[in-house]
Amino acid sequence: MKILTTFSGKEYILEDNEAENIKEIFKPNELISLRNGEAVNTSAIESIGSPELVPYWKEYLLDKSGKSFIRDGRRIFLETQDFENIEYKLSPKYKAMELAQNIKLLNKKNGQKNRKKKTIIQ
Repeated sequence: MKILTTFSGKEYILEDNEAENIKEIFKPNELISLRNGEAVNTSAIESIGSPELVPYWKEYLLDKSGKSFIRDGRRIFLETQDFENIEYKLSPKYKAMELAQNIKLLNKKNGQKNRKKKTIIQ
């Protein structure tokens, strides 16, 4: 998974091969179609890179300091021995973006299927 970021700050999730294709055919001021159906002007692309990883302790997302998390509305601080169990995982923002993108693709495919099935009654 790669993230395409535009100068305006909009981000798109790309498959690895999709990102490589964009890098290979990159020409200035050209529209490219993404897998999700959106078109992006190549001159608006700021970067294509790996998604952000954030620290987790067990299933809890740590705050920016990496020393605490919220559980049941209370801030819990890690103890010294807990720091060795910190893992870096995909940011929740990209998980949500990927889910939304997959739903959009699924709806698009279902819409195409439904259009093929329509018949005209005379």
